[in-house]
Amino acid sequence: MPDPDILLLDEPTNGLDPTGVCWLRTLLRNFVLVGKRVLLSSHLLNEVEQTVDDVVILKRIVKFAGSLSDFTENGHFILADKFFELMGTEGLNDVR
Repeated sequence: MPDPDILLLDEPTNGLDPTGVCWLRTLLRNFVLVGKRVLLSSHLLNEVEQTVDDVVILKRIVKFAGSLSDFTENGHFILADKFFELMGTEGLNDVR
């Protein structure tokens, strides 16, 4: 693969074993450390929370765009709970 400035990834951990997930996280962190960017799309919110610095949540419009820390109120909440709160689906807590 050439040396891109931006990676666009959709569900990059899908099908990876735990070692592969760890390897991918390290690869992405190193990619960002040299000044490049990663756009990651995933429905696995616990994985997203361990991987990203910033989040954008869309539902026809941008519902939130900012740092993960701001969204989770400096880690006082987990990403999934804040996501469900924002999307108006708090009742889903019973099925998670």
